Amino acid sequence: MRRVGLIGGTFDPIHNGHVLLALFTRETLALDEVVFIPAADPPHKDSTHAQADQRMDMVEMAIAGVDGFSASRIELDRPGKSYTVDTLRQLHADYPQSAFFLIIGSDNVAQMSTWHDRLASWTYARSLRVSAWPKMRTSIPHWPLVCALSIRR
Repeated sequence: MRRVGLIGGTFDPIHNGHVLLALFTRETLALDEVVFIPAADPPHKDSTHAQADQRMDMVEMAIAGVDGFSASRIELDRPGKSYTVDTLRQLHADYPQSAFFLIIGSDNVAQMSTWHDRLASWTYARSLRVSAWPKMRTSIPHWPLVCALSIRR
C-alpha cells in the first residue's frame, strides 16, 4: 500500500515552514509521497492575496526538484468551497490502494473544530500528523526559515 502525505492550505504564499513540515513528516512516517493541495476557495478565509493559479504556480516552484513531492489541482478544479472532507473522499475513491496521512501544522490544530464534516474526514485519512517547530528544526537544521507575513510585505 502506497503511503501518501497530504498537505493542504491556502499557500498564500507557500513558505519554507510548509516545505519543512512536509519534509519532516515524510521522514518521520516513511511516506512514499507528499502531495501539496492548494485550496481554491478556502472556507476559513474571506480572501487571498494571490489568485488560485498563482498560488499553484508558487507551490510548484517551491517543491521543484524535491523527490517525492508533487502538487495537485484537485481543489482548484472543483467548484465551491475547498473542504478537506471532499478532497479526502475524492482521493480515497480515485486511489483506493493508498493510505492517506493528513499533515497539519500545530498552528492550525485549533481550527479543526470548525472544519466542515470533520469527523467524516478521519474515515478517509488513516492518520493525522501534527508537528511542532522545535522537532522540525532539529530534523533539517540549516534550512532558512521565512514566515508568510514577511513574504507578503
